[in-house]
Amino acid sequence: MAIISYIVAAIIIVIAGTVILYHIFNKAGKKGMMEDAALTLEQNIGDGYLGAPEDLQQFVGTEGISLTVLRPAGKIKIGDEIIDAVSYNDYIEEGVKVKVIKYENTQLYVLKS
Repeated sequence: MAIISYIVAAIIIVIAGTVILYHIFNKAGKKGMMEDAALTLEQNIGDGYLGAPEDLQQFVGTEGISLTVLRPAGKIKIGDEIIDAVSYNDYIEEGVKVKVIKYENTQLYVLKS
């Protein structure tokens, strides 16, 4: 008989807990707690959020000079622009002429020219 009363008590506790949690998360038609934790905002460029820079594509095929050692990443200068770049297959010392060979995954890849 004692086991049955434990089972009935457990069922009542589970039902009561479910009802309480339902009301907490739904707040009777208002914004629920889970919406506070979820990412629901849009990040628009007009609001100052930036995505991957696509303007770097224009540098493919151009030549510049390495401003830092590229092992494999560093900085290069093309015209008046200072840009992050990655050496495609070898370390490149500072002050070496480089050529941009590709743009992939927001990175410029260069070789010694």
